[in-house]
Amino acid sequence: MATEFDTRTEWFRSPRVWPLMVEHLRTRGRPVAVWSGACSSGEEAYSMAVTLDREGIDGTVYASDIDRRLVRTAEKGEYPRPQSPLLSDRDLHSYFAQVGRRYVVRSTIRDRVEFGTAELGVDTPPRCDIAMLRNVWRHLTEDAKEVAARAVADAIGPDGRLVLGGSDFFIQDADGTWRSLGDPTFRNATQADVNAASDTLPHALPALRAHFTPAEHPMIWRTRYP
Repeated sequence: MATEFDTRTEWFRSPRVWPLMVEHLRTRGRPVAVWSGACSSGEEAYSMAVTLDREGIDGTVYASDIDRRLVRTAEKGEYPRPQSPLLSDRDLHSYFAQVGRRYVVRSTIRDRVEFGTAELGVDTPPRCDIAMLRNVWRHLTEDAKEVAARAVADAIGPDGRLVLGGSDFFIQDADGTWRSLGDPTFRNATQADVNAASDTLPHALPALRAHFTPAEHPMIWRTRYP
């Protein structure tokens, strides 16, 4: 059973991973499926829907969260002015309708996203090319982590990708205390970081390391088995 989730999210979180996700999705050669698990208030799911539309990639975004109230908020698609270096003023005009001080996601983007309630480690994940499960693993029990990792590996298959967050990794301080890393730690990661990932990321959760290994970026992982 999951514990209380950290609901913080943002538009196009960790900008460097988005071009890499686009590159991966372009190799599919068919309509793609992306899952935003623990989607919170929906910014990540809509960020991916905007990306698919902007890049001309046919596909669907599945978005789920354990909290029904957050899912209802996400379905409304109403936000303060979205802020991201990957979101231009033209994008704001194309993909949002301004209503007073709020920005409402236009139907062309809303229709690409299917929202629902689900609990990581309990419910079966959707089959997908990319699973975005960021900063959520530390909120699961040890048993749920193993169940979820195995289920996600099956859902994305040998060619899929799992996108993690900075708080899914841990370091040990000099006094022996373990603490999680935040997203900013990896915002500027490069391919060189990936090449040394086994050394720079020794404390990814054991359940994740058992089923996944780093791919194009320290935050982007693939399954270990074919």
